[in-house]
Amino acid sequence: MSLDALLLAARTGDPGDRKRLAKGLVDKLEAYFRPRCPRGDARDLLQDTLVEIAKHLDTFVPTRPGAFEHFVLTVARNKLFAHRRAWARERLRRVDTLPLRMLADRSFTARLARRELIVRIEEAMGGLTDVERRAIEALIDEEDWQVLVEQEAVSRGTLRVRRHRAIARLRQILRRADPTLVPESS
Repeated sequence: MSLDALLLAARTGDPGDRKRLAKGLVDKLEAYFRPRCPRGDARDLLQDTLVEIAKHLDTFVPTRPGAFEHFVLTVARNKLFAHRRAWARERLRRVDTLPLRMLADRSFTARLARRELIVRIEEAMGGLTDVERRAIEALIDEEDWQVLVEQEAVSRGTLRVRRHRAIARLRQILRRADPTLVPESS
């Protein structure tokens, strides 16, 4: 039975039809989230999506065949994309704050680890193109955006994209050299 038919049947008020609709929604959403994200995240996204769908259940009017299923999958996709964006922002925040914590630690071991990290980063920078290296060096030296935009003769958006790509490439090079240095989850 399609989700549209299950929705119309559930609106009759029969508790059995409501259970079938809920089961149909869970099955459809599990099939959607399972290959796209880790199991724990899939459960959370499933619950969030069901809550969002429940808000619109009584007011949703199917205008064509498959409209409710399309609505369900659109909500699921939006939840998944929002989750991925939030995860990426958190990942960048965690990685970007790591050097600041390391700088605050003045112990011999921390200083040694910083020196070793700097050497590895310098070695990895050798594997970048000139454009990528300039983008990262400007970021490290905290150069003004406008100066760099004028030097490179590109827009600010292009410069931001170059920086993000350069950082991603640097992480990739570092990860290939030593997987423990930059874990996959970061």
